[in-house]
Amino acid sequence: MKRLLIAILLLIPGTATLLHGQGKSTIETPYVTRNTWSGTLLSYSCRAYFPQGTSTWTTAGTTLTNIVDSANTATATFAAAHGLYVGSRISVTAPAAAPNLTGTYTVATVPATTTLTVTTASVPDATYSTTLTITTAWPRTTAAVWIITRYRYDGSDNLIGAYAANEGAATACDDGANY
Repeated sequence: MKRLLIAILLLIPGTATLLHGQGKSTIETPYVTRNTWSGTLLSYSCRAYFPQGTSTWTTAGTTLTNIVDSANTATATFAAAHGLYVGSRISVTAPAAAPNLTGTYTVATVPATTTLTVTTASVPDATYSTTLTITTAWPRTTAAVWIITRYRYDGSDNLIGAYAANEGAATACDDGANY
């Protein structure tokens, strides 16, 4: 009976490692890819590992100006370029007076380098400007954590090659057009 059980387990993928403890496991590190297009052609791609170290903006530290909520859309305004993009996830910590604003959100739009919007629910329409904190572990396009791949096309828009634009050195994705 014991041999039959072992034989059955060996036929099930992944169980041999558990039984013998000699298999190798691969830990895959997730990454984020950002593509930049020139018309219909892929111009360059940026790839960074996720998560990165935590980035923090606060109203107390004057890196975050305010968050304005109106009709279930909150617009965050930063003192400088934030480097976030559509699809990035952020966490907002708001004062006790605005508990519904506290939460984790997906960036919906980036109207400018210093603003972004998220969709909210049950947050009173108002301008919030005290005791706010926004954090993220997503790689920022302004941080030197990206590997950039450039794409080349012939006169007929056929892809003829791709190369590591920054030669394996991490750089800011926002600098991709310079390579």
